Amino acid sequence: MQQFATQKHLITLIVIAAAALWTSDRRLVEVTWFWALAGSLQALLTPDTGSWHFPSDAFLQYYIAQATIVAAALFLVAGLRVKPASGAVRRVFIALFPWVYRYAVDHTWRRYTQSSRSPHRAVSSGWGFGSERAGNRLGWQQHV
Repeated sequence: MQQFATQKHLITLIVIAAAALWTSDRRLVEVTWFWALAGSLQALLTPDTGSWHFPSDAFLQYYIAQATIVAAALFLVAGLRVKPASGAVRRVFIALFPWVYRYAVDHTWRRYTQSSRSPHRAVSSGWGFGSERAGNRLGWQQHV
């Protein structure tokens, strides 16, 4: 399940990077630049490929996608000279905070509900809402 979540976020960044390359919009370039440096570069240097090993398609797709995002960010800033403006870190943080917060809460909730040793272990629906059993276990009773 974690591999699917990683692919979802990777596809989101690929779409943003492609839009930045297509339009050269400074806001999209800023998001691509900071996400590529913070996320994709780190993913290239410290990969978590799990059971994927070198000859597998998933392994190659992972590295090609991450390297493409870093290359796009470098091309936008160094090649096209569309540089992040002053205050870009703050703007990108404010713009992406709701999305990152939602992912962090969803990930924490899923981690909590799946690591419980209770026989009525809850499984998250993937949208940040646990099952009814998780709510009952936490003391949230449904009144019908």
